Amino acid sequence: MRFNKELRKTMGIRMRNAREEKGLTQEQVAEISDSDDKHIGKVERGEKTPLISTMYGFWKATDIDMNQLFRELQELENQLEKQQSLEEEDLE
Repeated sequence: MRFNKELRKTMGIRMRNAREEKGLTQEQVAEISDSDDKHIGKVERGEKTPLISTMYGFWKATDIDMNQLFRELQELENQLEKQQSLEEEDLE
């Protein structure tokens, strides 16, 4: 799975939703994940691909279902690849 902009954005939204559902701030998640709140913000906005330690911190802090998150990202990637393939066929 390669993390293009759409995948990063979707992952960030899911991670932000999980954090907000637990009533946590970015600072609190940053502390748990031994990261910094600016990095957490960039991940949540889809500007950065999260580090493993950041993902682990989100999981510890929010109990986010990482298996479900990655299944959703895989489905999105498959849809994007299919769409790209169809667009390439239209150009031929």
